[in-house]
Amino acid sequence: MRHYRRSLELRERVGSGPGLAAAQITLAEVRYKRDGNADHALDLFGRAYQGAAEVHSELFVANASAAKSRIYRDQGHFDEAVRELTEAIRAMDAIHSDEDVPEYFEQIALIQLLQGQPTAAVSAAERGIARRSSPRLAALWQLARVRTGQPVPPVAPATPATDDSVVIARLALAASRPDAALEAATRGDDPDTLLLAARAVGPDGIDRAMRAAAAMSRAQELRFARERASFGGR
Repeated sequence: MRHYRRSLELRERVGSGPGLAAAQITLAEVRYKRDGNADHALDLFGRAYQGAAEVHSELFVANASAAKSRIYRDQGHFDEAVRELTEAIRAMDAIHSDEDVPEYFEQIALIQLLQGQPTAAVSAAERGIARRSSPRLAALWQLARVRTGQPVPPVAPATPATDDSVVIARLALAASRPDAALEAATRGDDPDTLLLAARAVGPDGIDRAMRAAAAMSRAQELRFARERASFGGR
């Protein structure tokens, strides 16, 4: 952490620019994962966004927007999270780059599933697949399609055999096997898939997911604790 702070201090002395935005984003992400302080992270991400916008660095505008979206997602501010991801996609389109864009659409689709909007999630997943398909996106598309109540068509995006726990969890959810999905999700690295699986299992699922969430970061531990408290009040 000391090295990240020192890097930011040195770049602040030099002035603005993409390098300063990069340092702000990195330090904010490290701190947020460690202590879950959303307000501090959003402040640094906001400063990174403004600095990058001032020097027309669309890449770091996108990075800052995507980082802000993750904070909003964790706090349950889903509309704000989607807005930030949409801004990240706009910024990447401005420089004619597909880098990270499929992942941004994937994150939008996940948020929409968490909101109970599977039709919108299908559309977002399809837009991501149009940019660049992946087993994770294809599995997410299948899950979203199933949750609309429509069968997966015979010709679907390929989901090759994989040992990716996130893909396995999403496909298990699509097959209405929540316990298997949660077991796989606890071995994966995607907190949204973990939360979807935990919700599908029920109150016990949230408790079972807590250890995996805490292993991801302090921020995710706090997020799942809030979810557990919210679930108990439903």
